[in-house]
Amino acid sequence: MSCRGDHFLMIHGRFIKSNEEFYLFNVHAPCDRIPKQALWTSLSSRLLSMGSLNVCLCGDFNSVRSADERRSVRGTQTLDEFAPFNEFIDECV
Repeated sequence: MSCRGDHFLMIHGRFIKSNEEFYLFNVHAPCDRIPKQALWTSLSSRLLSMGSLNVCLCGDFNSVRSADERRSVRGTQTLDEFAPFNEFIDECV
């Protein structure tokens, strides 16, 4: 089974040896701040509704957790670029 949303693809599968179910989300986040925030909100709701199921989230998040991780020629970054991604991570662990 698979499911597609704006900027992600979710695949549901089962490990062969253990027969455990898992869900894999492949994310390709937009670069613009507002659509990216909408993605974090949508994914957060979906992940929280899944409870304690086995979930792996991977892909290109087009975000970093702090200015130290950014390699950009854009110049300075503001806290509003990092905070939404950090909040998303904190909500989903």
